[in-house]
Amino acid sequence: MLRSDEVVPNLAVDQRDRVRRMLTLLHRQAVYSVQMQGRVGSRQKEDGSPVTVVDLLHQSQVQELLATHFPRDGLLCEEPRSLQEAVLEEAIEISRRIYGLPLGDRVVTLPSQGDVVWVLDPIDGTKGFLGGRHFTLEVGYFVHGEPFFGAIAVPASSVEKPLAIDARMAFAIRGEGAWIAKVVEGAEAEWERLRSDPWEGPKMRIAVSLAHGGPLVERLEAKRGLEVVRLDSQAKYLAVAVGEIDAYLRSARDDGHPDVVWDHMPAALVASEAGCIVTHFDGQPVEFEPTEAIGFHGGVVCCRRSVKNELRTALQTQMNMSVKN
Repeated sequence: MLRSDEVVPNLAVDQRDRVRRMLTLLHRQAVYSVQMQGRVGSRQKEDGSPVTVVDLLHQSQVQELLATHFPRDGLLCEEPRSLQEAVLEEAIEISRRIYGLPLGDRVVTLPSQGDVVWVLDPIDGTKGFLGGRHFTLEVGYFVHGEPFFGAIAVPASSVEKPLAIDARMAFAIRGEGAWIAKVVEGAEAEWERLRSDPWEGPKMRIAVSLAHGGPLVERLEAKRGLEVVRLDSQAKYLAVAVGEIDAYLRSARDDGHPDVVWDHMPAALVASEAGCIVTHFDGQPVEFEPTEAIGFHGGVVCCRRSVKNELRTALQTQMNMSVKN
């Protein structure tokens, strides 16, 4: 087991400092967001989706970390500033009393671009957070336009669908690999290598979105030899990376809203560095960029490398899709 500063000792000092500081904050957020689950209500954003004070205070905590230590870095994030300001007094109190972190009395302003650009989803799967199910915390950054670091935490379990990734967090450095650790209150994260294991199950397990399944789920459920698992949040990427799920499929949104980089890049980088494949539905690799919207070609596929042939056959036969590499 390794501490975060021991995992990638050959990183440049500034990159090692970014990774160490953000993983420390992410671990704290993972610990204490569980304690807040079931204790807060929600507000509605302009697009109709829910948001809580926990989403908003997590975003404020990340903004303050970056403004203090890396003020030239850019940040792309999900939550609107107006809502952060509306709950700031409550967020300050929760951050101090529950998280043990001081929070300033103003919402920090950061650039959206730079040589380093962070992407943040302070809670992905807010409906799961509110409903006592899975949710994730995701953060990552680009260096000169290329994905460099991604991290995902799955703080809570679900009574209905407990998973091996419950109370786990993972991170990856491009070209260096991925690591995973338990989320334990009062203890520093201890990391071990994360590598995708070969597929050995009798049925291929495919994860789909609980909220955005649509016709994709119906077509998958009609295919013999597949087990469909519906989950909140992008915990699905980590479930594939650890081998608990064999593949994750997500159709591109058809509701007028784009897919966004903070929902996918951090977790997809973890899965890729663990040895998994991440492609568009047409089989082309997904090239993430430091811009908000993602244009998926039909959708995104994340799968363990050992199932690619079986998955290609199933998808081409049933859905006219492909998986390459």
